[in-house]
Amino acid sequence: WGRLGAMFLRTWAPIGALPTDSVASVTDPRLMLVDLDADPPQRVPYEVSTGEDKPKIFPQEILRLDDAPKKFTKQVHFRLRAASLDRAKLEEARGLAESHPGTVPLFLAIKLPGGETAFLESNDRYYVTPSMPLEQAVDAAFGPGTYFAKADTALPERTPRKWERRGGGGGGGDDE
Repeated sequence: WGRLGAMFLRTWAPIGALPTDSVASVTDPRLMLVDLDADPPQRVPYEVSTGEDKPKIFPQEILRLDDAPKKFTKQVHFRLRAASLDRAKLEEARGLAESHPGTVPLFLAIKLPGGETAFLESNDRYYVTPSMPLEQAVDAAFGPGTYFAKADTALPERTPRKWERRGGGGGGGDDE
């Protein structure tokens, strides 16, 4: 990755709840490593080795931040209110789905007058590609907070390092 990087911690915890030692500060799951040399900046998944006195960061797969919603979204929900729905609004929702076709299931989460929510799963021909343009279009049509992307919270499989793929010699050289 590039020469200019940054680590971000996204949290709503009080300052006293933040990690303070060097190992915890880089292994906290709320941290994100970002390559700032990329245009646009890219999220860089990483692994931390804590075997020595100082933790070391090993970047894994590099992913453009624009591509993160496509990769990490399991479902997209349009949160709608039954009281304000009519045929025209449903047609508009369908049009938005059709203009952003993809492979992620679309659900209409309809808030009923009694406070319950009914979930309607769309046919696969209305599956969408999660993206900022889709979110902006949905929120512009139906109001802020209408678009909801349900993230895949499962941890990705760890990619074996080069020396682990060669037979586990561990010395970094060729084990032939």
